[in-house]
Amino acid sequence: MIVKPDQLSQGKGIFITNSIENIDLRELSVVQEYLNEPYLIDGLKFDMRIYVLVVSCDPLRIFIHKEGLVRFAT
Repeated sequence: MIVKPDQLSQGKGIFITNSIENIDLRELSVVQEYLNEPYLIDGLKFDMRIYVLVVSCDPLRIFIHKEGLVRFAT
């Protein structure tokens, strides 16, 4: 897993772990599965983000923003 702190930026505080015990559950973080062999486009890593707003869970109501973000690493 790769753990990214909620309030930091530019790679600060990011770490990789195999155990949930290494994660401080009192702090807000994004936890993602770490891919040893990531998907590539023309040999480049990329991010694709879709922004949504969840208004209600029961019934589920979401709004999807018309624009997103795509970022390629060089």
